[in-house]
Amino acid sequence: MENIAPSVKDTNINPVKIVQAALGILKDNWKYLCGLYTFFLAPLFVISLLQLGALPNIAVVQVLVFVITTCIGAWGMVSLFVAIDKITANFSATIKENITEAGRYFVPYLTGMIIVALFAFMILFVVRSVVPLHVLALTGELNNKWLLLSVDVIGTAIVFVALYCLIRCSLYGVCCVVENSGPIQALKRSRELVKSHVNPVVGTFFLSMLVVIILAIPLVAISFFLKNENILAVVGLVYQSLMGLVMTPFLGATLVVLYQKLREVTE
Repeated sequence: MENIAPSVKDTNINPVKIVQAALGILKDNWKYLCGLYTFFLAPLFVISLLQLGALPNIAVVQVLVFVITTCIGAWGMVSLFVAIDKITANFSATIKENITEAGRYFVPYLTGMIIVALFAFMILFVVRSVVPLHVLALTGELNNKWLLLSVDVIGTAIVFVALYCLIRCSLYGVCCVVENSGPIQALKRSRELVKSHVNPVVGTFFLSMLVVIILAIPLVAISFFLKNENILAVVGLVYQSLMGLVMTPFLGATLVVLYQKLREVTE
């Protein structure tokens, strides 16, 4: 009688393979995904263009613009999650159907995004508070070493906690869409999936950001040759939009593939 060895689950999460899989999804479906995201990128581009000079620089207008662009961007990201999840499941749907379905997850996703953004703001607040104190210390205007040490210790602790939460909550958006869960449940689910695989998750994000940075190099090079700030601003906006048209679907695919792999190894 032949003995059949049970299949062994592959619990290895390889950031390189995840990024390659995401690039493969983008390569095979780039017209569809870029076409989908164009519906959201176009109004964002117009609003950004208006901000260069047509919109008044007053607080109320800027806050309104921020709210509108945040909502458009969030809906676009949810639509990409919906589309990419269907692609990986070999299920076809029109762009209109994906955008409409994304409306079901928009409020939970936006709520979770606000919660996660609070952790990012904590890091930004610490950096903006601590760096000026170190500048004063270097110039000799601040000689209280104990105050500086206390601020550094507290700031480091806050940044550590915020990063801890950011990494573990990083897949809340995919959880919200794929598992049709509320914001709190999605955050908890993300933490459950990530908590035992922090290193490969961080590695995946690092590789993804490395791809983005490499694509941003041409804009940095152009900035050395363009002296007119207005022209540089328009060129930068166009380049940023074109890069976003490709990179946002890529990042969305990376998150979906990472979620699927984490779910595979944890379940």
